[in-house]
Amino acid sequence: MLSVPISYVTILLPLLGTLFVARVDKNNVNNVKSVSLWITFFTLMFAILQLLIPNLSKIVTYNVITNFIDKLPVKYSTNVDDYSILFASCVSSICFLSTMWLQKREIRNTKSFFISLLLFEAFTIGAFYSSDMFLLFFCMEATLIPIYSMILSWDNTKSNYVLLYLAYSMFSAMLILVAIIMIYLETKSSNLLEIYKIGVKNEAIFWLLMIGTCIKLPIWPLCNWLPTTHTKTNVVCSVLLSSIILKFSTLILIRFINPIFSEYIAQYQDVFLIISIISIFIAVISIMFQDDIKRFFAYFSIIHMDIYFIIFLFLSETNKNYFIFSTLQHGFISTIIFFTADIMENLFKTRSISTISSSGQRFRGLNILLFFVFISLIDMPCTPGFITEIVSFYFITKSTYIAVSIIMLLIIVALSAYTLFVYYSISFKKRIPPPEVSQNVSLCDRYQVISLVIAFLCIEIFGILPDLFF
Repeated sequence: MLSVPISYVTILLPLLGTLFVARVDKNNVNNVKSVSLWITFFTLMFAILQLLIPNLSKIVTYNVITNFIDKLPVKYSTNVDDYSILFASCVSSICFLSTMWLQKREIRNTKSFFISLLLFEAFTIGAFYSSDMFLLFFCMEATLIPIYSMILSWDNTKSNYVLLYLAYSMFSAMLILVAIIMIYLETKSSNLLEIYKIGVKNEAIFWLLMIGTCIKLPIWPLCNWLPTTHTKTNVVCSVLLSSIILKFSTLILIRFINPIFSEYIAQYQDVFLIISIISIFIAVISIMFQDDIKRFFAYFSIIHMDIYFIIFLFLSETNKNYFIFSTLQHGFISTIIFFTADIMENLFKTRSISTISSSGQRFRGLNILLFFVFISLIDMPCTPGFITEIVSFYFITKSTYIAVSIIMLLIIVALSAYTLFVYYSISFKKRIPPPEVSQNVSLCDRYQVISLVIAFLCIEIFGILPDLFF
């Protein structure tokens, strides 16, 4: 019984928080930031409470169904299971870290920015809790509005540059919406739990969902929007985009494609595997031509998500946890890498890798931070990505795809070697003249230090103690 109010609180608290922030004087930016920080903190506490109490996490299904309008099929239907609880905790953690990161930063329109961030958190958590497919779709796509508002609140001159992201998102949304409508027409139900029992036979629905999901992953050739959007958005939007919005692809995979169309996944497994390997290869080649540190990190998001998609292709009820584990740990790794890119941009007033060479020699703290970031990127032992790579190689090899496994291994080795070269270039390679930065400048404030420490602790818990998750 306790799970009902807690699951509701994690959705309603950010929504109610927007009212509190709206009542704060917009000129009192410190109060706006403080109120937003406390709201995201309490939302996180409720999410963790639901995660830690055994009686709550063991509840596999809990449904509350309320019609919005009697003549419409849309219902407020929630399903509290282990996966929704885990993703709600991940979302609330990243929103809290993002809010903390901005406590000492100047924002053009602070009040509008944090109201949008809270709305984004509420919609996202609502999407992961929804068991009505129309409500799930609404919450998932409604996040576009607060994201665009955050971009405008930070710097309205960048609004035109995210049109590519909006175009891809709207195209993906149309495909998924058509698929959802076709599912409803075939099953006469919008509740996912009922649809699982009834089943869906139309293969066209599967392809609509898969193409829409491949855009959200993203996977080649539908991945160009991600690096471009990252280079034109602020640090928090980059974090939310990579750490949370990309997880909507996971949501579609575990709520629709895996339980409803598992036979089609098995049928076309070879096709999707080859496309994934090609996507990883093209992303690796693209990384080697990047000088913008954010664009460099953005291609890593593509590579990581494609590796997780390979795990999904071999999904079963016994190894579904590996896929969920991979996507969750990616959220915290993405948070750290874009926080790091923000530190470097503020420090050197540029994101050019060639310009900031040898910076690690002058800033020991930055050198240490970059070391942990880069070993997380290349999935070294004691990082959660190491487990993910081993699992993906195991599934490919076990399925007799030895040649594909060798090709993928060579690609990953080449990527790791180049990534270490970039780390060496930034941290140790001598450059004349060096970047003009005062030696007394601080890398980050105390709130940002706390954010980095919390994120690194989460990563190490995933990497060193994965049994806690499983």
